[in-house]
Amino acid sequence: HDVAGDMLRILARMSPTSLKLTFEQLKRGALLDFDDCMKMEFRMVRRVMEGRDFFEGVRATILDKDKNPRWSPATLEGVGDGDIARYFEPLGAEDLRLP
Repeated sequence: HDVAGDMLRILARMSPTSLKLTFEQLKRGALLDFDDCMKMEFRMVRRVMEGRDFFEGVRATILDKDKNPRWSPATLEGVGDGDIARYFEPLGAEDLRLP
């Protein structure tokens, strides 16, 4: 069974932005303590909810069930490093505060 090929086919259907975001999250999170990871996660989720792909994934999977999401951008090459870096920027007064 071609597990690697199956995984590649699955990943190819996912949001290019989400794939790059997850990869960056893993790299950054490995260097952070728990509290800083939670702050990073909070920033990411807030920014994901400001975007389009999460809602497009819900539409394609749950609402219309056509399983044909139209990601924006549609390719990994279309997602710039700056686009991903924005997900990790501080939220100012809206940032997560831990005791």
